[in-house]
Amino acid sequence: MNVIHQLAAEFLEENLDLMESKEFVPRAKQAALEIHSKADRILFLTLVLEGSTKHIEDHRQGCKAPDCGPEGAYRKVSYFLQQELAGLDVVIDHNAFTPDERDAIQDRLDTILNELAQVKEGQGIVAGDVEELKDLMYLGKKKWHRQFTGAVADWVGSGIVSEAVAKPLLDQMGNMLGDLPALPGI
Repeated sequence: MNVIHQLAAEFLEENLDLMESKEFVPRAKQAALEIHSKADRILFLTLVLEGSTKHIEDHRQGCKAPDCGPEGAYRKVSYFLQQELAGLDVVIDHNAFTPDERDAIQDRLDTILNELAQVKEGQGIVAGDVEELKDLMYLGKKKWHRQFTGAVADWVGSGIVSEAVAKPLLDQMGNMLGDLPALPGI
């Protein structure tokens, strides 16, 4: 957790129960003014706004009153925090992600990055095997073809490539080798 996330979490923990009072917004403004970096100030205010939004969403779960005190207080807090952000040239998207949606999407993007890293690793393995196959031409056509087939089978077995990718590779290489003289019927 970086410092700004920590500051926002501490601010919310200490002040969230004051959201219905007139002290919450001035305290948020004061805490934001203590942060000199504009980007960090924006992040702080955004996190406070998200925290107060999560707080009211949790409140709505148990409260059935359409215009209860916390709901009205939240609208004011939200309005003034959005004004602070607008003063920092931040355009608020009212169709923004909720913190839970953002976290879920970030988790999915991390999964995609991990999968891409594995693909990249697999590409490195394939590239290494192909370079090695280039150096094994001295084996002769038949033994080299067996080595190539074994390498492709290893790629499929380890999940680096699918069978749908491997079959055309094997067919192509078999056809090419079959067209060479002195290697009947590979």
